[in-house]
Amino acid sequence: MKSRILLTIVSLVLVSPCFGGPKIKPTGPVCIRNADFSVACILEEKSDIDALIACFERAEEIGGSVAPRTFSHKIDLSDRWLYDVERGELMLLSKSKQPIYRLSQSDIKIVKSLIQKKTPNQARQP
Repeated sequence: MKSRILLTIVSLVLVSPCFGGPKIKPTGPVCIRNADFSVACILEEKSDIDALIACFERAEEIGGSVAPRTFSHKIDLSDRWLYDVERGELMLLSKSKQPIYRLSQSDIKIVKSLIQKKTPNQARQP
């Protein structure tokens, strides 16, 4: 009985990192570009960057990449992420097949507010 309990605990510890959204480690300011590849905004405040990452990390995986798929924004964190502001879908830009994640409705609103925080006129090239 003790061995089953121990096995269950060990299994949960090993499998738990597999749940949830992508794990992202930013390297500095976050540049968000629109579909035309022009800068929509730059997030420089740690609280804004942390809020964006928290939204992404709460996202649920919905499957692998399927082409053709369009995304409204490109988000430069440590890697470039593709994000659609209407569907709340997120995917790492890569040559290989990558999982697609979907944000909750409340997280979509948070990300929209972060993108709109600075108008394109206020944004600058990094």
